[in-house]
Amino acid sequence: MTELGHQLYTLLARFDGYVAAKVGWNPEGFLELSDLKSDWTPDELSDGSIHGLVLSEALHAELGLGDDYVTFRPGYRWVPYRGEKPRPETGGRLGTVQAGLERRAPDQP
Repeated sequence: MTELGHQLYTLLARFDGYVAAKVGWNPEGFLELSDLKSDWTPDELSDGSIHGLVLSEALHAELGLGDDYVTFRPGYRWVPYRGEKPRPETGGRLGTVQAGLERRAPDQP
């Protein structure tokens, strides 16, 4: 599963136009822009616990995050992906690696 995750990030690096992205077990919970802004402090977003989180430069700046994120590709920063580990809620199985993207509505900057 980890290798598949790395391959999905390699594919993601070819795209632009998204605001936030994450590959992993149920990534959707990390991609709602309102949740990122209200449920996570800048310290929590910066400490690396959401590894694999890719943010546009604009959202990175809007959230007030520092240099803890590194360049993913031009226009995007991320906490590098560390792979998947078995999770208790899956009975120790890795589950399905998924890709999630959050786009801004066309009329939003």
